[in-house]
Amino acid sequence: MNPLYNHLVKNRTKKISDHELSRWPAAQIDELKNGNQLIKAENSNRIYCDSCEESCPIDDYEIIEIHGKGQMAAFTCPEKEEMGFQTVSLSRRRQWRFIAPKKRKKTSKVAVKKSEVNEPSGIEETFFVFLGDGIAFYSKGEFRKLPFQPERQVFKVLPKFIDCSMTSEEVQKYAESNDKARSIVHNINRSILSRLKKAEFSDINCKKFVYYDDTAHSYQIKFPIITHEQYKVLKAKHDGTYYGG
Repeated sequence: MNPLYNHLVKNRTKKISDHELSRWPAAQIDELKNGNQLIKAENSNRIYCDSCEESCPIDDYEIIEIHGKGQMAAFTCPEKEEMGFQTVSLSRRRQWRFIAPKKRKKTSKVAVKKSEVNEPSGIEETFFVFLGDGIAFYSKGEFRKLPFQPERQVFKVLPKFIDCSMTSEEVQKYAESNDKARSIVHNINRSILSRLKKAEFSDINCKKFVYYDDTAHSYQIKFPIITHEQYKVLKAKHDGTYYGG
């Protein structure tokens, strides 16, 4: 079976960008295109930067005319401001529609069971998971690791919210920065949103994942973050495979 096909079915993909398709072997892509399971869709408003290996998704850009190149998307990198002004081809907005296999009709009993699997009872609808070597995000049945680099402030600070809130001084301490806490948090929020878009959590439009609570005089996190072990216990309880206390 085609691994790309399995990936698209498993993730219930409806549209996929040219950028993401480029990561898959050409033979697997051609097989789906030849079978009319991948067909051209309307262009997305999002583009993907090609200035470094991180290929960040860009939603905020201008279209300008460049002599000899035609129309190009122009923007500043949301992750690395020192990279300055960037331009990329508008062809990077191209995307494809995946024609998923038709599902057989199921009885109401089976449909209820499937719904429980997608949205496990006992697990909040949206949260972060600290994996030790990375950070994942869970939302509406989807669990994906986010591509944070270990040296990033978000990787250093976010796991500290597992047990408590943080003061401005603690944010600076864990971020290993002398910048003001609000500046650090601003960069963390931008980084989280960028990585969620890269992981195709397109329905998450929050801009303040970490925010300052004036009443508590401390920084809080909008969606909780739990350990990987806590997540596995919650998942096992839902699946009926947990036998602990």
